[in-house]
Amino acid sequence: MSHPIDTAAVAVTDSTEEIAANILRQFMPASMDAAAIAIDNAFDYIRVVYNFSVQPASSDSAHIQVTIHRQRNEAWIGDLFVNPDHRFSGMGTRLVQAAESLAQEMGVKTVNVWPLHQSGSFWYKMGYRPHRSTCRALSKTVTAYK
Repeated sequence: MSHPIDTAAVAVTDSTEEIAANILRQFMPASMDAAAIAIDNAFDYIRVVYNFSVQPASSDSAHIQVTIHRQRNEAWIGDLFVNPDHRFSGMGTRLVQAAESLAQEMGVKTVNVWPLHQSGSFWYKMGYRPHRSTCRALSKTVTAYK
């Protein structure tokens, strides 16, 4: 089944957009009806937002934002949202795996997050542990997904 992917890019290279789209295809659950990518490519960072939608649902069933800081060789997940109607379906896990895979493709090995208090167990299950120097942040060294 082919899923439509809408890419909206601002000052992005074709290779960055292609990498982001390929990763999204790899991790997009079969139950998804559509996905979108927004990319902001600046001098020292790349910000990517992946959005999934499920029918029938609101326009935003789930999304994740990851910012890859090239000079600091790290990525930060700034936002992860899964609509309450779709929680515990694996959607959040797949979005995090896509963000981690994108970071790895961009040459970054560490992904960090400031989790909400109630989401700590999710991040621990995903392999995140206390950040080396930032209070309340969690960190993970990423490896390839098969």
